[in-house]
Amino acid sequence: MNGRDPDVVRRIASTNEIAANKFRGELVKNQAVISYLKDRGIDGATAKRFGIGYAPAGHLDLPVDDDDAIEAGLIVVSDDRGLRDRFRDRVMFPIRSISGSIIGFGGRILKKRDDNDSRPKYLNTGETPAFQKGDNLYGLFECLSDDPNPSSLIVVEGYMDVVMMARHGLTNGVAALGTSLTTRQASRLFAHTDQVIFCFDGDDAGMRAAERAASIAGGAASLGKLVRFAFMPHGHDPDSYLREHGADQFRYMMESESIRLDEFLLEIGERKHPCQDDDVAGLAARYHHSAQIIAKMQPPRNFSQMAYRISMLTSLNIAYGLEPTFMPDSMARVVSGAPMPGANQVSTEPRRTTSQRPPIDHLVNAPMVMSTDTSVVKQGRIDMLIATLRRFPSLIPDLDAANPGLSQWMDDQADHQPAIDVELIPATENDAMKSAKGLWMQIHGEIRMESKRETVAEYMRAVGSPIQ
Repeated sequence: MNGRDPDVVRRIASTNEIAANKFRGELVKNQAVISYLKDRGIDGATAKRFGIGYAPAGHLDLPVDDDDAIEAGLIVVSDDRGLRDRFRDRVMFPIRSISGSIIGFGGRILKKRDDNDSRPKYLNTGETPAFQKGDNLYGLFECLSDDPNPSSLIVVEGYMDVVMMARHGLTNGVAALGTSLTTRQASRLFAHTDQVIFCFDGDDAGMRAAERAASIAGGAASLGKLVRFAFMPHGHDPDSYLREHGADQFRYMMESESIRLDEFLLEIGERKHPCQDDDVAGLAARYHHSAQIIAKMQPPRNFSQMAYRISMLTSLNIAYGLEPTFMPDSMARVVSGAPMPGANQVSTEPRRTTSQRPPIDHLVNAPMVMSTDTSVVKQGRIDMLIATLRRFPSLIPDLDAANPGLSQWMDDQADHQPAIDVELIPATENDAMKSAKGLWMQIHGEIRMESKRETVAEYMRAVGSPIQ
């Protein structure tokens, strides 16, 4: 295939541009296809934005040499049938590179001809020197043309999902071209935004796809990046949901109902291994399943990526009541890709570009798995929470309502004198609330799981961790 010879890539892009013009011309003169698109909610402006066209059922005579059309994947060479058009009777979606060149096409059938119609609903250009579907994302060029630095990118499954999002004013949708997310695609996503939201069906297939995306995107993400997951209601994809409920409801789902990667890790463990809180074997199985997703991540390219996935493990450890340092040596190697660095000499905090973060946030959010003295860290959290709530006692009722037991716990600490520098205590009630909420969630979890912690750890050592 001549590799990625720039001249070959440019020639293919030129051939594809000619084909795209022909496809658009065929659409304009086919009222049935226009009506189909209108019925799907696609207006003229949206069709123009994405260069949507139509490949007729019969042969389309392109003003290019057959060799060029074959090279671009527009014509297929068949041993028994000679040359034939790859795309027939399909709505055509040009796929553009990040620079805007048309590198390939996706074609969607209008409808099944009959029960025996075995054509795939979507058909992409085959692999060519210009187009490798694992390298590219449908809609990314159009998205970045509107906003070179989007606050988030929403990854959906199909071309029509991306198109319908844009039709409703949501121009930050992209699709993974009919394949599972690849490491190259994930890296491309994070090169242009700090937050990626994966939108999947809520069924078992959607959860499996989400697991794979979690392992790939989590491997590409680093501190300061966010990976979130949203799951569509039963029977809906983004296309149908937008048509039925509109942009505001979809936007709310993406912004307010999506969950972080660490929350997804907990949820998928609970789905795979439903159990009671006192079922030690079930809790261990949950932990194993969630931790394995992290173990599947590619070795990090830099320390920030390593720290990111360690923070994921830390969240799991806290949720399951394990000591923050509980991590098998083999898991540490998988997570880091190298021997663990000197923990106490390296800061793993994400870089702040706005106001300085409250000092207490380091105790709440830092990857504690890297600390060599967890008793000091644990006591530091306790001391900071006591000192903060003594300065802002009005916060106690709200915190107690969210995770009951705080009032009694504070009463029990009446004689305790926290060893905390007064300068470290948050100065405002707003900062104090954020810090105290995080601290109490950790301390409350430790109290609730105290009786199980060593039992779970012993069980995992006894049965042998699947990731060891």
